[in-house]
Amino acid sequence: MIVALANYIMGIMHDILGSVPCKVVLEDFDFQQHLDLRLAMEKLSVKEMSVLEEILYSPLKVSIEELQDNTDTSAEEIEEILKSLSPLNLFVCKEGYLLVDKEKRRTFEIFVERFLDEFEPGLEYFKEILKLVPIHS
Repeated sequence: MIVALANYIMGIMHDILGSVPCKVVLEDFDFQQHLDLRLAMEKLSVKEMSVLEEILYSPLKVSIEELQDNTDTSAEEIEEILKSLSPLNLFVCKEGYLLVDKEKRRTFEIFVERFLDEFEPGLEYFKEILKLVPIHS
């Protein structure tokens, strides 16, 4: 079964990269960061998750006031939620705005997608996960 899965993955990588020879080195995958992010997300409340989703689907620079309005939270509540989300290193607060890290946002989008009601893991989702693993030529 493992050999079949490895062949399947290599087939998908061939589809993604074309005929470019590549080498996947799983030791280069930062699994600890991956696990830390998943564990941190597990601890989020429903409201914190709602704010996180709003951050993920907003522009890379979003005002805190707009975030507050879109999530129906008070100023004090949004401040506390942003403090609780700051260890995720997804954004930086600067002068009333959140500046979202584009690469981190992509990783979180992949994680959050699994929690949607209509989620069905398919080839596109699998390709996105594979993009998290460094590929060497």
